[in-house]
Amino acid sequence: MEGKTDLDFFPKEFADAWLAEEQELFKTGKPVVNNLCTNRLKDGVRTRLVSTFPIKDDRGQVVRLVGIAKDITDLVDAMDRLRFHSGLLEKVIDTIPQFVFVKDTLGRYVLCNKHFAERHGYTDAKQIFGKTDFDHWSRDQGERYRKMDQKVIDEKTPQLHFVEEQHWKDGRKSIVVTSKIPLMDDNGKVIAVLGIYDDITGPFEKFEKGERDCQGVVASVRKSMDQSSGSLCGAWHGSSR
Repeated sequence: MEGKTDLDFFPKEFADAWLAEEQELFKTGKPVVNNLCTNRLKDGVRTRLVSTFPIKDDRGQVVRLVGIAKDITDLVDAMDRLRFHSGLLEKVIDTIPQFVFVKDTLGRYVLCNKHFAERHGYTDAKQIFGKTDFDHWSRDQGERYRKMDQKVIDEKTPQLHFVEEQHWKDGRKSIVVTSKIPLMDDNGKVIAVLGIYDDITGPFEKFEKGERDCQGVVASVRKSMDQSSGSLCGAWHGSSR
């Protein structure tokens, strides 16, 4: 190994770049710590964490360099895969039409999809972090939501497809179908509550209107039948005399 240079082990483009860095270190005498280096070698792309330290003589002149390198290729690859899957999951929850959120066991929002964020006036889903239901709803409604969350946490049981009303601070009312599911760690401890809901206000109002119209038709038919029955009875009694 003695007498060898980087050119004996690495492509010229990398060896020349490292030589320039080392010459600069000889001039400045300042160590370079945890420098991330990515190189394309014969066995593929490798990533190393490199630290280089100057060795000085009695006069303070840099006479040697000591380098320490750690191959972190596997770690970097794992992080890349994690980022990919995390980004994929984010795209999935942002693509589905439902409103999705996650709250910790103290009732604080830790994430949501873009539909939920936009519904509550946020331009970025990250702005929801640390908020609670009391930031969005009246105290009574916030306490109702908190009570349901606590039920899910305590019983470790999902509450699925229940219909509830949302009363907005501006006076609007929404009808939603909600599911809340406990998220647990490997030891079975609840660490968060996943919530998903659909706004069915439009279909619900159409259903109510249709029901009212139907009731009106039924009442009209009954009235007509009563009137017809009265007329028939009168005619019968008249002919019987």
